[in-house]
Amino acid sequence: MADELQQVAPQVLWRKQVAARFAQLPTRWYQGSKTYNPPDILDGAQDQTTVTVVGATLGKVAMVAFSLDLQGITLTGNVSATDTVTATFRNNTGAPVNLGSGTLSASVFS
Repeated sequence: MADELQQVAPQVLWRKQVAARFAQLPTRWYQGSKTYNPPDILDGAQDQTTVTVVGATLGKVAMVAFSLDLQGITLTGNVSATDTVTATFRNNTGAPVNLGSGTLSASVFS
């Protein structure tokens, strides 16, 4: 009996650890999007805009995406107010960039 418990104990511990990790995963996912045409962004400059994401709250993880090639521009997002995600397009490419009009999407996990 003791031998059987020694064999099963690691499996039970592993299952408890997996269950604890799953309990830490986000349980809700909120999304929003809008059509957006960023202006020409000069090298070293940035452009910011907001996306309404109903359910977003400060301190939650936000992700943003743009439907067009970013041409080297970095795109970041953060929850800046209740129901609002701020997207920042930052140009460090060495040249001005014009992205054109596309869909800006934001997701928030809580």
